[in-house]
Amino acid sequence: MDWSRSVYVAGFAGVAVGLGGALVYVKASACKAGPSVPEESNLIRLATAVDGLSRQLSNIQESLGSIEQALKERSAAARAEESEDSADGPHLSMPLSHSQRKGSEYSLASAMQSDAFDTAEEDHTISSDEEDPDSLESFLDRIDALHAKKDNMSVTQKEIFQLLTDRVENSPEDCHLLWRYARAHKTLSDLAKAAGDTEEQKRLIYAGVDLGKRALAVDDKRWQAHQWYAILVGLTSAFESTQAKIANGKIFKEHVDRAIELNSSDYSLYHLLAQWCYAVAGLTWIERNAAKMLYGEPPKSSYDEALSNFREAERLYTGKWKNNKLMIAKCFYGMSNYAETRQWLEEAKETPIVTEEDRTSQVEIEELLLKV
Repeated sequence: MDWSRSVYVAGFAGVAVGLGGALVYVKASACKAGPSVPEESNLIRLATAVDGLSRQLSNIQESLGSIEQALKERSAAARAEESEDSADGPHLSMPLSHSQRKGSEYSLASAMQSDAFDTAEEDHTISSDEEDPDSLESFLDRIDALHAKKDNMSVTQKEIFQLLTDRVENSPEDCHLLWRYARAHKTLSDLAKAAGDTEEQKRLIYAGVDLGKRALAVDDKRWQAHQWYAILVGLTSAFESTQAKIANGKIFKEHVDRAIELNSSDYSLYHLLAQWCYAVAGLTWIERNAAKMLYGEPPKSSYDEALSNFREAERLYTGKWKNNKLMIAKCFYGMSNYAETRQWLEEAKETPIVTEEDRTSQVEIEELLLKV
């Protein structure tokens, strides 16, 4: 059964933006020094590399919107199917309610949560037969159900935001509330961006970062807190200096790694990590050496490492994910293994188009098939 797909590549885009900003900084610094003819030639090559990376970043940013839409479209269908099958009990591929799981926690990132994937700490202590409409379990279930809705998104997300605002005022030290409140800030920042309100977008992002910090201060073993903190830190790149972008990129990677340590069963985390690895593996020699001037040690990864993480995401995801299959093919293409590239492209091509992300991926699949 198809469920939701992650929007967490947002944070990854922040990492890449930080590196791109570093390259621009190096180029600008060299220009101020008054380059000689050989240096000028190097700058032209560097500028070309920067332009290429900028185009890559634009593609990543555009993909965020389509992945967000994919999330919403699949969420509604999954909840409808869960309702139909509830008489048979919870299935492994379905996200379960808090009362059913008694200690596991889920977010929209969780495609296949079950008792087998629980974190060590129990979420709450109230059993299902004692649960009342005002309990924390009921409240969290209501928030997650509202967040999964795709109808009247603006109205629904504002309702979520207000509900969480009121609840957090009464329970300011509850990690379960705080990371969801951070998530709500991210969602409303998207709406502000779509409306052209940059100042409100910025305010919501930075407020969300603060909430992420608070959630981690309360419970640094809650993987969703690491996840959403990483996303929001990545989103600050649009408003930060080059040095801050680089620092935030490192923070992002650290928290994604930590989230995986705490929950190695969430497919979206592996897809996010794989995207980071793929982008780093694709950096040119010029880009790596320019980054080294600011990083000291440039980020390292490979297509093989990216492939390993994409395959893990593929293994954990219970549905058919066209974009993930495409990215596996692109890893093989980067390693010049054209037979495997074509095999994965053909499999991706046959995967049904359900979301806007799928439609975008289909175009790229057909273009890459012409090259192998």
